[in-house]
Amino acid sequence: MFACATRQFGSKTLAIVLSLFCATAAASGPLSERQNPPVSALAALSSAPVIEISGARHSPAGILPMMKNRAFGPLLGYAGQMGPAVLRQAPVSSMTTASIAPAARALSRSADLFGAHRIRFGAIGSGARIAAEIRDAARGDASSLCIEGCATLASHLARDNDEARERLVRVSAAVNRTIRYRSDEGLHGELDHWSMGHETVARGAGDCEDYAILKMALLARLGVPLDTMEIVVVRDTGRRLFHAVLSVALDGESLILDNMTDAVVSDRAKPDYAPLFSITAQANYVFGYPAGQQPRQVASIGNALSVAPGAGF
Repeated sequence: MFACATRQFGSKTLAIVLSLFCATAAASGPLSERQNPPVSALAALSSAPVIEISGARHSPAGILPMMKNRAFGPLLGYAGQMGPAVLRQAPVSSMTTASIAPAARALSRSADLFGAHRIRFGAIGSGARIAAEIRDAARGDASSLCIEGCATLASHLARDNDEARERLVRVSAAVNRTIRYRSDEGLHGELDHWSMGHETVARGAGDCEDYAILKMALLARLGVPLDTMEIVVVRDTGRRLFHAVLSVALDGESLILDNMTDAVVSDRAKPDYAPLFSITAQANYVFGYPAGQQPRQVASIGNALSVAPGAGF
């Protein structure tokens, strides 16, 4: 059970419920990931503050305090079994990449994704190694994220003067057709394992998050700014699976690169996808919904962050 509390701030009460979906570490039921044959912006472009959640610890009350935020108004949160956490305004990252997307093509952090708002978070166990590599690349040479076989594949996919959307479609389709889907358990003997792009190319197989990571690495090498890309773990309510995709901010929308389809479409065209957490060049995020709009099934922060993309629920 989850306990929630609201408070009034001035004349406005807008609550964003930190709503993360029921998650278990064990897969239940058959998986239905696509079996492939072989072959936003998040840059600091908005003055709106980012909300960071930290200091989560056990408490029987299970109530998160609220703070006012200029972008979203008061925040309502709950920690479930995690107990209360402190919501505080996080400093805007000053990290930049060598190539920053023009403001006209970029989304601010305050923009939603799959209908949910980003809320800055601390360490996330899943993908911690990958997150560190992404941020190292963002501080230095973005192409360092794509080495060895990944760099070779990128050279085959490079085109002169191609349109940005065309590049996304070409890279996504190439990865979908080149990499065979195999679960982490089948490849690594563990429920959740995130691989670097060149590791996935070398194996020729990977789980859904491996597709997303490889696509990010290839696009970074082909000149797409890292701060416009985001690896997002979602709850696929249609297939009843946890899943991972790559989101790329372009021309005022978030475009989704998905191993389930070669089509690159807006996040708004994916109503079955409900975001749990994401990894970017700047920070990790969890997602919240305006009060009354959150999905019915929710869970503690700890459970949501322990999901394994590809596993059932």
